[in-house]
Amino acid sequence: MCLEIITTGAFKGLGRTYIPSIIITILTGARVPLAYFISRPEMLGLNGVWWSITLSSILKGTLMISLLYLY
Repeated sequence: MCLEIITTGAFKGLGRTYIPSIIITILTGARVPLAYFISRPEMLGLNGVWWSITLSSILKGTLMISLLYLY
């Protein structure tokens, strides 16, 4: 989550605010179906909701830091 916040600020400083807004919107929206899939009783149960938040935050940070290196 820290990388996500730092790179969002860096993109804002570069004047490219559309990149983080697209990534954040898509991957935050993906949390709900991922949480639904992972939180089934035969999978992780309620812990699956927290894992979906963790996984999407890691993916957002990794993707945004990779795109920042390209710009």
